Amino acid sequence: MALGLLTLWFAGAAALSLVPARNGQKKPDGQWPVTKEDVKATPVTRRVRRLRLYAWLGLATAVAEGLASMPFFDAPRRVGAFVSPWPELERAWLVDLPSGVLAGFAVLVAIMIGLIAESVHKDAARIVRYGQSYLATKKQVPGGNSWVPTALIAALAVGAVVKAVVAMPGNAPLAVWLAGGRDALVLLALLAITVRTRQSAKDMVAELVHE
Repeated sequence: MALGLLTLWFAGAAALSLVPARNGQKKPDGQWPVTKEDVKATPVTRRVRRLRLYAWLGLATAVAEGLASMPFFDAPRRVGAFVSPWPELERAWLVDLPSGVLAGFAVLVAIMIGLIAESVHKDAARIVRYGQSYLATKKQVPGGNSWVPTALIAALAVGAVVKAVVAMPGNAPLAVWLAGGRDALVLLALLAITVRTRQSAKDMVAELVHE
């Protein structure tokens, strides 16, 4: 239910963003045009790089979900109830959804984050080109960068690792171990990206103003 509501929210936000403004009014950013060359010449800040890496991680999660489900369903077809050769995988995963649901949601999130990343990069190009005159039209950006989301991701990653280790049998082949560690690997990658690309909005603006 939570994934379904988030999917509807993302889809609705994407649809509304495509609706043109009423009465022919221009969006505020339309007064500050930038070319493709401006955007290309703008430095890629850590904040933009983080969003792009999140998008790629979303696509990688979709692939990982498909690969991880293969050992679970790798059983001879027969009449009657399905019995997985590795039922421990269901206990090793933090999220056990019907096959394909997690992959579809991950792809949708990846697309949305990718669009947001390009929007932030375009906004960065406006800062580089127009400087303080453009920043004067924006709200003051916060200077802090909370560690709470990072700590939450770290806690989930540790929980996923522990759950996979406890659930998986010692005689499982490497492919099954990798499948059981699907959620742990994704969360560890998410944690690494978040830690390596930390940058507050204020720091990003300061870097761009310097450019």
